[in-house]
Amino acid sequence: MSTYTSSPPTYHSATQSNTHPGSQNHQPRTDRGRPQVPPVFESEEREPLLPRRQQATSSTLSRNKKLSILLIVAAFSLYHLGWWARWDAGCQDRNLARWEQELKLKKVQERQREVQWDRQVDSNREQERLREAQRKARDLEWGRQMDDKREQERLQERSREAQRERADLERRRQMEEKLEREREQERLREAQRKRVDLEWERQMDDKREQERIREAQRKRVDLNWERQMDDKREQERIREAQWHMSQEQRERLGLYWDEPLTGSCISHGVRSYQARLLDAASYSYNPIVPCREMPLDIQGVSVKASYCESKGKETWGHWNVENDPLCTPVFQAWREDACVAPGSRRRLASARLDYITQGEDALQLCASTPIRFKDMYFDRPLSCAWSAWGAWGLWGHWEYDDNSC
Repeated sequence: MSTYTSSPPTYHSATQSNTHPGSQNHQPRTDRGRPQVPPVFESEEREPLLPRRQQATSSTLSRNKKLSILLIVAAFSLYHLGWWARWDAGCQDRNLARWEQELKLKKVQERQREVQWDRQVDSNREQERLREAQRKARDLEWGRQMDDKREQERLQERSREAQRERADLERRRQMEEKLEREREQERLREAQRKRVDLEWERQMDDKREQERIREAQRKRVDLNWERQMDDKREQERIREAQWHMSQEQRERLGLYWDEPLTGSCISHGVRSYQARLLDAASYSYNPIVPCREMPLDIQGVSVKASYCESKGKETWGHWNVENDPLCTPVFQAWREDACVAPGSRRRLASARLDYITQGEDALQLCASTPIRFKDMYFDRPLSCAWSAWGAWGLWGHWEYDDNSC
């Protein structure tokens, strides 16, 4: 049992904890500020410092064991690395020796192939020399044969030339005889033509005389008609002046056009417009007459209505204005298709219609759009159709002459 030279700290064993208030070793504190008297232990097993010493001893042993294990593992790893390095060096030496043997063998084989190739090249050169000698002999023989053929052809050409000259002389004689006969026939025909011309001249003189008589009668009729037309024009001018001074003219001063409404494209380059005729003076006559005669300013041009119509109590005028830039699509991507039929001498062609304004009737514009291709002018396609699902646009189709079909 150990002794203490000074007052040790207070320890509470399991038998002296607050959970056992009835233990006989429990010493209640009487004074809060006074230190308690240390307990008296009867044996060494009851000393409270022994568990801590045992725990320290066991932790020291476990650390020694772990250190020993780590040293063993490190030694084994070093041994394994050294053995693997020696084994790898041995493998490399064996591979190097094998590679040197294979390299020597390849060099020997390469020298053998070079010797064999030299022998083969020499043999080929010898064969080429023999073939060249044979070719020269054939060329000499062919040259002699060609000289003989040229000589024969020259003789034949001389013979043919002589025959041709004799035939030309005979043909010239026959042509002269034929020309003489034709001249005689021409003289006879000329005499007959002169007699016919004289007869025709007499008939033409009679016809001219009759034509002069008819022309004089026609002039008299025309003068009569002109006088009648002058009278009618004078009467028309009088009626026009009276009409301008009439009540209808005075009431018409209250008529005017409303703002024109832009319509759609009805054909290539032509757009439709419509406007309502407004009345500020209670016009009591037929409004269709002033609707047709009153012009309207559209795109800077004063034009009269193409036609007029009455919609209930309203009068509407309609215009078809040409040269509208938004109504002028063009055909592009011209392509030549197959023949109409074998032997038909007609080929199919097609082109895509581009620059179609959104909202316009593309098929109607396609049916009136012209195109020029290969010095050929088409005022419109034979047919128009959309491609599959409309993915490639609207296409026009034509037929034209092609001798290759």
